[in-house]
Amino acid sequence: MRKAVAPLATFLLTCAAVLSAGGGASAHDRPAPAAAAPDGGRECADVCFSVWLPVRCVFSNGYTAQFSNRCFAEMHACRHHLQIVSCHRV
Repeated sequence: MRKAVAPLATFLLTCAAVLSAGGGASAHDRPAPAAAAPDGGRECADVCFSVWLPVRCVFSNGYTAQFSNRCFAEMHACRHHLQIVSCHRV
């Protein structure tokens, strides 16, 4: 059993070290992978990190909504061709 656990433990510790070496930047500061916008113009995020840093944002059309993090707010704005007027942590 120990022969099987030791390589697994080493692998998990290596993965943890790689993941923690991200430079301390929070997930909402990192760029998300991008996909082409529906109009072929600027690129919109396809995926956002699932880190809970809730924000409430106001968009250029007056719409106000709460998102689990700023990345999802930016993805919403991009996909709906809006600008974020203000965005605050809640």
